[in-house]
Amino acid sequence: MKKTLSKILIAAALVLTVLPAISLDSASAESTTQTAKLGNIQLNNPLGSSGPSTLQELLDKISSFVFTITLALAPIFYLYAGWQLVTSGGDPKKTQSGWNTIKWTTIGVAVALLANAAVKLIANFLGA
Repeated sequence: MKKTLSKILIAAALVLTVLPAISLDSASAESTTQTAKLGNIQLNNPLGSSGPSTLQELLDKISSFVFTITLALAPIFYLYAGWQLVTSGGDPKKTQSGWNTIKWTTIGVAVALLANAAVKLIANFLGA
């Protein structure tokens, strides 16, 4: 069961790594790309010309991306926890593992919500 879960998590990580690159590539293909030349090397801005121009905009994009991924993964972990509880067969260790998964998923979602709210509150307070 642990091997299957690790394979699923690795596959999910790969998909989550590739999808933003594909979407950013298609977004930069639609807009005019910014390029930088270093000798014979040409570097394209992966975020396109409409990408973040300041550190604050970049951190905001990263924060919203992590928040979105967290909220997208939470139901998957809740389903996995439910699966652990249903298939525990009364084994106290497996049942406890399911409840721990629910607990830590809830804590993770709460931290993500509070972090996102804190970023927006601080930005609003500073007038950014």
